Amino acid sequence: MPLGLRQMLADDDVMEQARQTTEVGLLNGKNYDVAALRGFGERLLDDAIKEFEKEAAAVASGRG
Repeated sequence: MPLGLRQMLADDDVMEQARQTTEVGLLNGKNYDVAALRGFGERLLDDAIKEFEKEAAAVASGRG
């Protein structure tokens, strides 16, 4: 998942599709642009996923 999320955040076309999806979905009326959505994704990576990656690397190397 982290690789897929990182690829998505780096792809302007995919991010524009995500923005369009927010206009008709749960985030309707919030007026989030691509920069805001990219920021949400980066925060998710920083706050949650990077910790899982560190733990997985520690376990894989026998330190966990």
